Formats: sequence, structure tokens, C-alpha cells
Amino acid sequence: MTGREEPRPRLATALQSAPPGRAPDLAGLASGANGLSRGPLSTVLAEDRYQLLLEELPNAPRDEMRSALGFRIRDRIETPLDEAVIELLEMPPQARATGTRSAYAIVTSQEDVQDHVARVRAAGLKLDTIDLPELCMRNLAVRLPQDQDGVAFLHFTDEHGLLTITRQGVLYLVRRIEVGRLQLDMTPTTQVNTGLIPSICLELQRSLDYYEAHYDLPSIGELVLGPGTAVAGLGEAIAGQLGLTVSTLDLAGLFELDEELDQEQQKACLFAAGAALRTDAATGWDG
Repeated sequence: MTGREEPRPRLATALQSAPPGRAPDLAGLASGANGLSRGPLSTVLAEDRYQLLLEELPNAPRDEMRSALGFRIRDRIETPLDEAVIELLEMPPQARATGTRSAYAIVTSQEDVQDHVARVRAAGLKLDTIDLPELCMRNLAVRLPQDQDGVAFLHFTDEHGLLTITRQGVLYLVRRIEVGRLQLDMTPTTQVNTGLIPSICLELQRSLDYYEAHYDLPSIGELVLGPGTAVAGLGEAIAGQLGLTVSTLDLAGLFELDEELDQEQQKACLFAAGAALRTDAATGWDG
């Protein structure tokens, strides 16, 4: 079961793939046997459509926090400030904090948000949440049995490695690693083993060190790799260099599946499955 002994939700779908450059047929999905109109609906931003910046929260009233932080980071964001949408993902207080709190600033464009809403409305549906890949991973990680003692979850998309660290249902760290599955697959094996894998291990070690130093919690002992993203030699290197127990996520352990999904299919629907597990309204920021 899961770390919190929750009943496994049912994953009813089949996968639907859209041709490159084309959006999925939401109207067709809405009218199918497992119609999307039956429950809450989330979409997930593509990795290149937002930025995540870890920042100290400014000394400002809570209802003015987004605008105050936006002014501070205006020169470091890709979207002009007056065209940006900024949400805040507040992080837990650090062990030796002096009253300062930190949060990830989630920055995207009004155009991207409006595009998501418009496509869903055109299919006759109501959009409840626009999610992020990292938060979809968080939703999955907190249901793992390893989450009780703390777990690192690493998933490779085509362009990046995405890492979360959670413990007892709380997200402590998000990190993006600038090595993706395409680079791993297209690089000769010797260079993967001598260059890319050590680089990934170094980023993991830095993340684990940050978690331990800032939160004064027991060290992480387990790392879970996302489905369909295991790279030959990576699990062994992580286990050997970092002393972690490494396993690969199987969605069958978290969901009651209506049909068997292989690792590549699980990879394709990972973020959608994580988005479906969301229980909070947005980022946890209520200002």
C-alpha cells in the first residue's frame, strides 16, 4: 500500500497520444467512456513554459507577497512582469531559521494560462487546476511507503531530470537537473558513464546535503526512479556513490489499474496520474 495506508485510487484510463505539435482531442476524451466531465480536471504545464525560483519571502503583507516578490525577481524572469502570472509554493521553515521563510516562485505567462483555459473550455469542460510536473511528482511521492522516512524521487523527461524530496507528506525540495533522457540516450555509453552519470550523482548529493543541512532531518536513504526512465548503470552508480537504496516506481503499486501499463506507458501518463492525486486547491498559498 502506501506510506499513509490510504486506499489505492482507480486509474481508469487508457492513454491517448496526440501527433507532435497538436493538442490532444479533449472533446473526444470528454465524451468517452471515462468522460473527463465526471470529476475535477487538471492540466500540466510543459517544462519550458514556466520558471521555478527559490526565494526568501519579502517582508510584506501576505496579500501583497506575490507582487512584492515579482518586483524583486523581475530582472531574472523570462516573461515581462506585467505579462506574468506568479504563484508561490511556500516551503517548510528551516531548522535554524531566524523568522525568514522561503518559497518557490512559480512564474508563467498570462498567455499560457489563458491558452490552457481556452482549450479546455472549447471542449465543454471546466478546468480546476493548472499543475506543474514537479508537483505531480510530489503527489505521487507522498503516497510511497518510503515517504515515511523520507524519499528522493527522480524522473527524467526528454529534456531534464526532475527531483523532489518529501517526508511524511511534506515537500522539502524541488530541483531541476540539466540532463534529460534524450541527452542520455544520444550520448555514447562511455561518456554517459564518465560524464553524465557522475554529474547527476553530484546534483543529487548537493540536494541531499541541502535537505539535511537546512531542515536538520535524518538523511534520505532511498531514491525512486520514475517509470521508463532508468538508464543503464545509473541506479548502480547512485547506490554505490551515494549509499542509497534505488528502486523504480510502478504505478500498479499506487493505483488500481483497469489495464496493465508497461513502463513506457507509465512514463507517458506519470504527470497526469500525479495531477489526478492533487488534494489541495493550488500551491498551498492562500494569500
